Amino acid sequence: MSKFNDYTAVAKVLHWLMAILIMAELGIAYLFLASETAILTPFQGALYYLHFNIGFSILILFIIRVFWRLTHKTPAYSESFHKEEINFVHYGHIALYVLIGYMVLTGILRYNIHSGDFHYFDIITIPAIIHTHNQTLYSIIAISHNLCGTLLCAMVAVHIAMAVRHHLIDKNDIMFRMLPRFFRKD
Repeated sequence: MSKFNDYTAVAKVLHWLMAILIMAELGIAYLFLASETAILTPFQGALYYLHFNIGFSILILFIIRVFWRLTHKTPAYSESFHKEEINFVHYGHIALYVLIGYMVLTGILRYNIHSGDFHYFDIITIPAIIHTHNQTLYSIIAISHNLCGTLLCAMVAVHIAMAVRHHLIDKNDIMFRMLPRFFRKD
């Protein structure tokens, strides 16, 4: 394998923390939708609680990650990458950032319209950014939040598939740029 152009340790930690939390969020959302009933059960209440709190944790990490990305240069790509591939990766990452940001924003707005202020792990109260109980607005935001979740699932699947393709088919080391060093033999 060739010399690795790694992301920084901070970028890797942010990437993997967000990846784990986003996968958990998508799983929790699926469980909630699969168990949906007319009356909120204790199980669904626990899922809601986890979903909102993990979502707000993603927001915190997202803000830090965007700041980090804007203030730190992305490692150079291998010379074997064509300009079109680099553009595809660049715009794919932008799409992931936009989807994650939009997902979190619509989740917060949805919560605010339904429940008002947010109590982050019952420790800190986050004031509502919108004060209304407009059912039409709630429905529009809920639909866009759910649609965004579907798009995010697709983008995550493409992101993972491309990393695996680069590793198994193209036999290049691009995937290792975001992995901790103990996964590598360099």
